[in-house]
Order: sequence, then structure tokens, then C-alpha cells
Amino acid sequence: MISISKRKFLYLLLFIVFAIGIELINFKLLNFGLLPKFFMMDIAFILYLCAILILIPFPEVQFWTQTLLILLQIILSVVNVNLKSITGEIFFWDMLALAQDGAQALEGTSILDLSALWLFGGLFLIYQVIHFVIWKYRIKTLKKFNLHQWVYSLVLTLILFITGFVFNNAIYKDLTIQVQDASEEEIMLSEAYLYETMFQPETTIKTFGTYPFYMKGLSYYIGIDTSSEASLDIIDETLTPNLYQLFYEDGILLNNFHSKVKTDVAEASSLFGSYPSTGSLYRNFRQNDYPTSLPNLLKENTTISLLKSYHNNEGSFYNRNNAHPHFGFDEHIDSSDMVLSDTGFWINSDEDMLKDQVENMIPENEQFLTFITTFTMHGGYEKREVFNDTYDYFDLIGYHTEDTSLDQYIRTYMAAAMDLDRAIGILFDRLELLNLLDCTTIILYADHTAYYYGFSEMMRGIYPSEEYYIDQYRLPAVIYDTKLKNAMSINGLDSIDKFSTVNDFTPTILNLLGIEFNPLWYVGNDLFSNHESVIISRLSGIFNDLYYTTDGKTILYESPQASSGDYQNFQEAVAYTMKKQQHLNLIYRINYFKSED
Repeated sequence: MISISKRKFLYLLLFIVFAIGIELINFKLLNFGLLPKFFMMDIAFILYLCAILILIPFPEVQFWTQTLLILLQIILSVVNVNLKSITGEIFFWDMLALAQDGAQALEGTSILDLSALWLFGGLFLIYQVIHFVIWKYRIKTLKKFNLHQWVYSLVLTLILFITGFVFNNAIYKDLTIQVQDASEEEIMLSEAYLYETMFQPETTIKTFGTYPFYMKGLSYYIGIDTSSEASLDIIDETLTPNLYQLFYEDGILLNNFHSKVKTDVAEASSLFGSYPSTGSLYRNFRQNDYPTSLPNLLKENTTISLLKSYHNNEGSFYNRNNAHPHFGFDEHIDSSDMVLSDTGFWINSDEDMLKDQVENMIPENEQFLTFITTFTMHGGYEKREVFNDTYDYFDLIGYHTEDTSLDQYIRTYMAAAMDLDRAIGILFDRLELLNLLDCTTIILYADHTAYYYGFSEMMRGIYPSEEYYIDQYRLPAVIYDTKLKNAMSINGLDSIDKFSTVNDFTPTILNLLGIEFNPLWYVGNDLFSNHESVIISRLSGIFNDLYYTTDGKTILYESPQASSGDYQNFQEAVAYTMKKQQHLNLIYRINYFKSED
């Protein structure tokens, strides 16, 4: 027969074995390799949990508590497998605030892969069978948890905690030794710094494991102060004439614009020139003041008197109806304020939005900032009933008529692009009518890749695992500004070839308008400055157009165009960007710009 103390120990051992087993399967499913680089750090955090679990006096209560942890680990694994496949990202706690938005984004798609549940379900069944065997051979005489058993539990707790601490401290000490006497750049690119910040979920999990990332990350999350396109080739002279005119004739092409973030981060980053490492600007930091955001700086330093944002989705999506006024806009106009046709899908028409709102977006006799988040080109890209007439036209002209998933996605994507194109036409017609073409600046950019179904990778003929393929993050972006275009033309320039990101837009606009600003307010850089931008993605990856790394040191990709000295420049730019990010994290966290009243 098995005593209470032995049952508790066996249950604990069961937890350790299955936690490690699930971790191994998780790494395999995510194509992360076999184990975390510092696997003993993972073990250390598992032992920390065990030190708590063994203090639970009753064996069955202990078992079902650890079972909840096993179930949570399984859920996180399944979620991460799907997120990695769909969006290329890994779950972090601040995504909980966006769960409802994420569920809506999957409406009308069939891209969830729940096959891993069968694997984990079988594993969980074995877990329960072993539990039943242990339970069956228990000592059936119920005894109080006596002093001897308390001493046993406390001693075992101490052993587990000290063992975990030794593993943790040994690895961390080794990491810190590696950066002794290192430069600031080397420190910020180190694994010690990664462990402290947990800034990049995928890289952190690959390096330290699931348990350190989520346990340490949860403390960061609780501690938060809460007081598109896939390729330029899709722009077609015949099918999307307005976009073609804007990108290739009238506008200034940002020929080296890259992005590897989701919509909410890209949207806010273009307005703030930065984004906090943890938390969501749409759900957290609600008490913060933002005098350095683009809308607020324009209100303070220009004669612009009307600042509104528009999106043809529900305003509750990403909490825009509350967040955008907090960012500095006078008002956020959402689909409830618009007359839109029924698309039979969760995504509405951009053409409808512009038809209904263009007079408000481009007001007469008033200086304005209008921020528009378009919608129709957002995935998924399965067949949409609203585009049936366009599909018939494609059949007529022989446009991607093969019966393949790729051709279907391209047809839907192009049909959506044509809807956006008509919306752009309406916008420019209004500007021309009011004689505003020569005194208006427009920035049009894609916020992220066409990640649904791996469409972006399919179009480029690469495997989803080739995340280091930099060109997949190269997206369309263009500036329309006739004065700027004329000035550049005098110098023989018709495009901006410098590596650029969404964080660069705010400092660039401020420079163009002659508004003074502190460069430390922004992670991004003015496109006309000497500073080089890099992307340190919250999804994963640290890169520019020459190098892709996950840690800023280990090169996964090097462009053939890279020359001597480029890598040193890249590392310096990464370290400089991380230093600014650290500075801005503190600004967000302590509400540095809080007004006196």
C-alpha cells in the first residue's frame, strides 16, 4: 500500500515527467529543435512549482492542482502551434486582452489545426491511468496530515527550491560572466539581457524554455501599470490603377520598408514611434499621458484642428474606440457610424467606407489629420461571396484560373486590392476637388504580411520555417507629398531606399513639418537622418535588410550585398535600438509624462 507521503512524492514525480514530456513534444511541433538551449533553466522553474505543490497537504488536491498546470501547458502548446502557423507569433500574457479580437479575426476561416490535441489527449490519458494506479494502491485509512508529514513536505520543499535555485543561479551566473567587461552593445545583445527582459517570446522560449518564459513573464504582466500585403507585384497597372499611379508615378516609394508585427502593434507604432515590450497600448497604460504621440504633437505644434481616425470594423475591436481618443485623436469613427453593404463576411468594404465618410475624412476649409485603417485586404483569403462578380471577370481575362489553393488566395487578395484601389480613387478625387493635392501628405503602408494560410510564404515560394528570409517582411509603403517629391527629384531621387519600419513614420513626419523632438522619445528614426533602423520584433527576430538573427549575434541570414563593416554597424544599431527600447519601457511603465493636474 502507498502512504500519503509516498503518494505525494509519486504525484510530484508524475508532474515533472509529463511537464518535460509535453515540453519536448511542444518543441517538436514548433520546429524549435529538441530542447531549450539552457534546458536546466526550464527544469529549475518546474522545480520551483514543485516546491509549492508539495506543500499542499492532501495528495488528491495536490494531484488535481498539478493537473490544472499540465492542462494549461497543453493549452499553451496547442495555441502556440496555431499562432505560429497562422501569424508567426507565440502567445504572451498580454494577448489575453485581445482574445475576443483574435476570435473575431478567425471568423469565416478554417485554419485552426487541432490535430495536436489528439497527441496531447493520449498523453493526458496515460497521465490519468498512472494516477489511477497510484490512487488504487493508496492506504485507505484516512489520517490527518500529521507533524511527520509536514516536516517531510517542508524538507522536500526546501530540497526542490534549493535545487531549482542552484540550476537557475548557475546558468544565470554563467550568462553574466560572459558579459563581464563587455561593451554596452554586447550586453544588450546577450542572453543575460534576454532573460531579464523576456522581450522576444520565441527566442526566449527557444533559449530558456516554456516554464521560465511564462512564469517570469506573468510577473511582468501582472506588474504592468494599468492606472498586407505580401508583395509589390500585387499592384497591377490595369487591375489597381490608382495604387499603381500612387506607388510608381506620383508617390515616393519606400523601397526598403519592412514589418514583422501584428495590426495593433503596427498601427500604434506608426503613431508613437515605439511600442512597449510588454502590455498593449490598446488595453493597458490607460492612465498614461502621451504628449509625444503624433496626434498630440500635431495638435500642440501646428494649426491642425481636426484629428480623427477611421476603421470600417466595430470600434470595440482592439478597443480602438477608447484607445484612439487616448492616443490624441478627437474621435474614432467605426463601422457603426458608416453605411456599409453586407459582405456576408466579418470584413467590410473600403470602397463603402470612403464613399460614406470621405467628406468627413477630407473636410473643406479645415486643416486635418486623418488616420485610416483599411480592412478589405485583411485575411482570410478563401472565396468571398461579395467578390463573385470580380471572380467572373477574372475568369473572363484568365487571371489565375487554376484550381489550386494559391490561385484562389491570389484571386481573393486581388479582388480585395481592387476594392481598396477604388477607395484610394475616391480619396484622391476628393483631394483634387478641394484643390488639396499639393498641400496634403499621405503615407500608405502595409502593416504586416499576408500571414493567413501562409499565403505570404506561398507567394514567395518559401517554407514557413524559413523565418529568416528577410524579403518576406518587405512590404509596400509610399509617401505622397508633392513638395517632397519635387525636392528629391532635384537631387535625382525618386524613392527612399533606406531600411525603414513603422516606428520611423512619426519622427519622419515631425521632421518634415519642422517640429522639434527628442530622438529618445522614439525607437524609430527620421528617414532623412543618419541613424539606421532595425527591427526587434515582438514576434521573433532581430534584423535589417542585410542580417537576420534571433539574438542579435548568431547570424541566420546574411545578404549577398553585405560588405565589410556592415555587421558591426548592424550590431551597433541593434544595441542602440535596444537601449532606446529600455528607456521607453520605463517611460510607459512610470507614466513619465503625467501632467501635473
